[in-house]
Amino acid sequence: MDIDFTDFDPKKTQIEFTKKANEQIKLILDNDYTLSSRLMRIQIGGKECDGFRYEVGFDSEKENDHLFELDLVNVLMQPFTAYFCQNITVDYLTDGKNDIDGFIIRNHEQKNYEGKFFKDK
Repeated sequence: MDIDFTDFDPKKTQIEFTKKANEQIKLILDNDYTLSSRLMRIQIGGKECDGFRYEVGFDSEKENDHLFELDLVNVLMQPFTAYFCQNITVDYLTDGKNDIDGFIIRNHEQKNYEGKFFKDK
């Protein structure tokens, strides 16, 4: 599948944060002074049969990054990630029973990226 990145309009990107994600971001930024000059980065970390895997962290802006200025935190994405993450929700999962916690990305277009190869639109 050939991807036409020219039809990407970053102004149409929708990034939402759940209340729990916002609370965790605020907690992190209020308590880790080393992140004062960093921005949140969301990136695609890989591709599996059920869609993309995502990674979330804090980083400096790099050449060609798309910067999304939001209320609580500004988000960086590389062009490839920004193209495929045009409609996402960032949540924070805490599962004490299974000792799991961290940010999770819900890509509302994920169904288009499932399988060995991308589905044609």
